[in-house]
Order: sequence, then structure tokens, then C-alpha cells
Amino acid sequence: MNPKFPYIQEIHMQEKNLTVIKSIQEQVKELLFLSEKAFLTKELEKFVFWRNACDNAYADFSKQLEQTQNQEKVLTFFLEALSKGSFYAQSFGLTFLYEFTKENRYIEMLIKRLANDMGREEDFYVRYHVYSNMMYYCFANHSLFSMENRMNLDRIYAGIVTDIMREFDVKNLREIPASKRNPNFVIVTISQFRSEHHSPTLVALDRCATLMRKLGKSVLLLNLAELYSNEAAACLLPLYQPRLWNYNTDYLSLNEYVYQGLHIPFFQCENDMPNSLVIQTLLETIQSLKPAYIIGIGGSSPSMELFSKIVPTVTLATTNELAMTLGQLQILRKPLQGSDIEILKARGKMKDHVVVGRMTTSLLPQEKHVTKAELGLSETDFLCAVVGTRLEKEITEEFVEMILKIEQVEIKFIFIGNYEEPYRRLCENNPNFSKKTIYYGETSDLPSILEHCRLFVNPTRIGGGYGGGLCYG
Repeated sequence: MNPKFPYIQEIHMQEKNLTVIKSIQEQVKELLFLSEKAFLTKELEKFVFWRNACDNAYADFSKQLEQTQNQEKVLTFFLEALSKGSFYAQSFGLTFLYEFTKENRYIEMLIKRLANDMGREEDFYVRYHVYSNMMYYCFANHSLFSMENRMNLDRIYAGIVTDIMREFDVKNLREIPASKRNPNFVIVTISQFRSEHHSPTLVALDRCATLMRKLGKSVLLLNLAELYSNEAAACLLPLYQPRLWNYNTDYLSLNEYVYQGLHIPFFQCENDMPNSLVIQTLLETIQSLKPAYIIGIGGSSPSMELFSKIVPTVTLATTNELAMTLGQLQILRKPLQGSDIEILKARGKMKDHVVVGRMTTSLLPQEKHVTKAELGLSETDFLCAVVGTRLEKEITEEFVEMILKIEQVEIKFIFIGNYEEPYRRLCENNPNFSKKTIYYGETSDLPSILEHCRLFVNPTRIGGGYGGGLCYG
């Protein structure tokens, strides 16, 4: 037994009998034991064994919960047991509870727990990706994006950055004077470079194009690849079903990206960021190239925090909310509000940290024409567009009820994006929903569908503005 976690002494199971479950109480104890055992094991082979055992035990627990008639009582018992656990047990258990129940309180509890004690025994790599998962929960579920959660997330991020600065001995990072920087060279960074159908990627490409065409700058586009995409290494995170982002290995061989006829110099990091050795190489490269400044697309970038110690950085927020950055400047597309000023104050930033400006994005050209008949519509149907990549999380019961309350038969809603399975279930359970809606799915030619739409209907969300921009375009 590990003396750091005395509550484990309450567990009366031998390792060889882990698969024997006599009661819910013993099953809960097993879950806590396995999460501790996995994440306290430093040998890779043993870690994989215990992590798999932990995943399997949670899968069994989930099935049993679905069948029990005393679900609330079991969940209460499980939560009480978690309250005695460590960072590992709570992080794994609370994310399971959120995925099982979809109740915000479990993520709120975890964010608060992480803000107070971010598992300091872990390195910043693990802690950063746990933080990124919490940010994603809040991004995908707007109701989680409360002021308290935002403040706590800021505290978590600031703690991670402090430790990163300590590791790189930031005192030895010397700012390059303006007189020695190259006024005609700019670096543009992004944490996830996907395709031209991905709004932040398109924003990055448009910034590069503007810098090159209109300002005559030389540019380097750098995909920092800081958002977790390594499935094999995801098991290192003490999270139930950790979020994985997209990563295109084909881009590793590129040294330039062709966009609108421009050949943009390009480099992509391996998908193990933030990697200390890679960051050190990037810092040395920046010191050698001496860019005038660095533009970061989005926030929450540990690498950008280090870059800001060498050259000025400006972060471009990709939503209407403040980006998480401790660098010199950020650009926001709306005037500052009271809550924004409160957040800036907590970060130790003044109002002049934010430059208010428009964020423009190119609209991809329409490739083909689709008729209303091909969509199963009559010429008199009034079509409403619902567009997004996270529709399974954003289409709530309230949103569905809003559609069902509409009495005019000619008003139809078309769902464009990945929503197939939830849509199928909704139609099976409610025939009226299927009469009022169409599921189109994902498309690379959004304008061909939007040309028939009369109204853009946006679920409550953070981000997702590109679809709306196309509608207005």
C-alpha cells in the first residue's frame, strides 16, 4: 500500500482477485484501487496492464449502473468514495461520472479540485493535457463556461506555465531588442492545423496571406500540434475517455503549404507536444531568425508563453471570448465587457492587453449546385440551417423542443455536420421530428447547401462562427 493514500488500506482485495465483484461497494473500491495502481506505476508494461484493467472495470461499472434501480444511491456512494481519493482517482472518476450522467457538477468539481491541487507529482505535459480536456468540456458545453470555472481554469493554466518557465529557466531567455529583430519576418503559430474547412486553420492561412500580399512580409507558419492527438499515449492521462484532437501526419513532410497561389513556408511539430526538447529547439530557432513578432491563433499555448519572453507575441482569439494567454497582446473581436475586465485583472493584465478588431476569414467557393428536390424538399419549403462539428453535444432537449413547437409545415431544419446517430434516435422516438428535419451530414461544399437556406439557427455554443459567416456571405 502506498502511504500517500491511506484510504487504499480500506480495500480488502488481493490483486489476483480483481475480477471478482461481490457488491457495488467492493466494485467502487476496485475502481479507486485500479486508478491509483495504474497512475502510480512507473514501469510502462505494468502501467499498460493496470490502465487496461481500470478501463475494463469502469466499462463493467457503467453497464451495471445502467441496469440498477438504485442508480442515484450508487452514484452518491461513488462520489463520497472519490472525495477521499487522490488526484488520479478523482480525475478519472469525475470524468466518468460526467460522461455517464452529463451533469455539469462533476466537471465543475474536477476543475475546482485541479485549481486547488493540480497533481504536482505529474509533469507539465500530463497536467497541460488534462487542462486542455477541461477546456474542451467547457468549449463543447457552453453552460460549463461560468465565471467561476473560467477563473479556476486560468489558475490551472497559470500554474502549468509557472512550472514550464521554471523548467526552461526563463531568466536565461533574453528578449531580442526591436533594433535587432527582422521587421519583414513574422511567425504565425497554431495549436492544431487541419484543413481549409477548419475555421482556425483557415484563419491562420488568411493571416499568412495578408502578411505576405498586403504587408510584404516573409512568413513561417508553425503548427505547434499542442492539442493531444496521440492515441497510443492518451492512456497516460488520468481521464475517462480523454479527448483526442486531429493530427495529419502527411503535413510532417511539408516544408511549404500552398494557399491561394501562395507558397507559405511551413513546419509541423511531432504529436508529442509540449515536448521540452522540441520547445528548446524552437526557442533557439526564434533566437536565430529574430522575427519582428509572433502571431498565435487561439490561446492556451505553453510554447507561445515561452516565445513571448524573446519577441513580442499577439494572440488572436478565435471565439468571442478572451483567449487564455499571458503574452503581451491579444486581439478580440468584440468590445471588452465587465466580465472580461475582471478576468484580465485576475491575470494581472490591463485593458491595453486587448486590441479590439475584426477577424476576417475567406469563404470557400461553391463547388456544385444541389437542387431542393435532391434534398427532399419542395420549392415552397423554408429551410433553416444548423451547422457544426459538435452537434451531438450542442443539440439539447430545449433545441429539439423548439423545433417541435413550430407549427408551420413548410419550415424545415437541415443538420449539416456529424450528427447521424443522435439524429437517428431522435427520429425513431419522435416521428414529428423526422418530418420537420433533414440530416445531410458532413460536406466539403457547405455553400451548395446553404444557398437554399433562409435562416441560420445557431445552438448555444462557443465558436462555430464559420458556418454563420458562410450564411451571411
